[in-house]
Amino acid sequence: MGNAQRLFDLHGEKLRYISETKSWLIWNGDSWQWDVSGAQVRELAAGLARSIYAEGAGFDMREAEHFAKWARDSMSCQKVDAAISLLSDRGRIRLSLTQIDADPWLVGFDQARQGIDLRTGKARPTTPADYLTKSLAPCTLGDPAKAVRWYAFLEQIFSGDLELIDWLQRWCGYLLTGKISEQIFGILHFSVYTLRNYQ
Repeated sequence: MGNAQRLFDLHGEKLRYISETKSWLIWNGDSWQWDVSGAQVRELAAGLARSIYAEGAGFDMREAEHFAKWARDSMSCQKVDAAISLLSDRGRIRLSLTQIDADPWLVGFDQARQGIDLRTGKARPTTPADYLTKSLAPCTLGDPAKAVRWYAFLEQIFSGDLELIDWLQRWCGYLLTGKISEQIFGILHFSVYTLRNYQ
């Protein structure tokens, strides 16, 4: 129990346990990453021996020996596993799977280091409280002004219909949310004439 408390004190802010998947999330400083095998959490727990030795350094020789003995014992698989198991039961460490990637309007990119708020179109660095793990295909935020080919495509395909172009772009953003409240089923139809003209 003491080692579970040590783990919590040292790393509690960057560890979360998801009971439904029996796996860990680790905040690496700029994003949450899955530790499905538990190897990274085990490494943190195995490293407790060093901090226990350090704790004992402030005591006299006789008392320090107790810390040294416990540090050696803490390196066993049994003690490492026990500390991790007890830590995973803590309320502040446990999360429900429904809390992960829960905001339908926040889409991750750049390996979930950044998030785009689909309501505003603005990007920002993700925070631990976002619990954002999913990310669009590896990409970085670009300058919309440089998307010349995309805008030319929309202009030509939709014959300059700005209202339709605006709707299509909002619909593409809506598709990223995964929401189905709008009950929209889109059928995109392009004539051979239109495609020949675009080429």
